[in-house]
Amino acid sequence: MAVWLLLNVLDVLSTYQALSTGKATEINPLMSLLIGTPLLLITAKMLLAYGAVKIVEKASARSIYYSVVSLLVLNIYVALVCANNIIVWLRN
Repeated sequence: MAVWLLLNVLDVLSTYQALSTGKATEINPLMSLLIGTPLLLITAKMLLAYGAVKIVEKASARSIYYSVVSLLVLNIYVALVCANNIIVWLRN
């Protein structure tokens, strides 16, 4: 779960780096509304990440398999988003 939260922090940082190149746009319609206010964006992103952790944590009481698979999928998804952001930023 700590990796999930750290990847979400990296997502915010790498998104701003990619956006700074002028070659990227925020494709999440909800987050794009907050992109101009970093503190609000970071707060929203961390609250959503924390909510996902709590949901997976609660589900793990029923099935450890479900929680492991869920966290693995979530981590891979955000890692790919971060990798894309970093590639866009480095191609600048």
